[in-house]
Amino acid sequence: MYNIAPTFYGFRIRASESMNMEEAEEMKLELIGILSAKSGPFALVIDLRGLVPFEPEVSEVIVEAHAACMRMSCERTAIIVESPVLRGQVTRICFSAFPGKSDRLICASKVPDWEERAVAWAANGIEPDSEVAGNAAVTRT
Repeated sequence: MYNIAPTFYGFRIRASESMNMEEAEEMKLELIGILSAKSGPFALVIDLRGLVPFEPEVSEVIVEAHAACMRMSCERTAIIVESPVLRGQVTRICFSAFPGKSDRLICASKVPDWEERAVAWAANGIEPDSEVAGNAAVTRT
């Protein structure tokens, strides 16, 4: 289950429960459609706290969606996770699409003010603290 909502900085995407191939493809197409109508740069906050780890083939579709966002003037992406397994999957996705350029991974289980940090990065480019946020693997390896 997912939803895409406009925000002052761009868009907020929430995904929870599980995601199969059909839903991943649907999300990718919807996201590309929304972004195609957007003029100018934007940022994303992607909240994956409730998402369970997904199958490898779903990862490929998510890599395609992420790469499309980067080609469509996405300046920054803040990705929120809780599960260590999902964190590993997201790290691989980020490096597969556009290695470490604008993605920041924030572990909600380690950072109580995760939402504030995510929006600060998305809206203003204010770096979340790598050590506290647990995002060093995505930002500077």
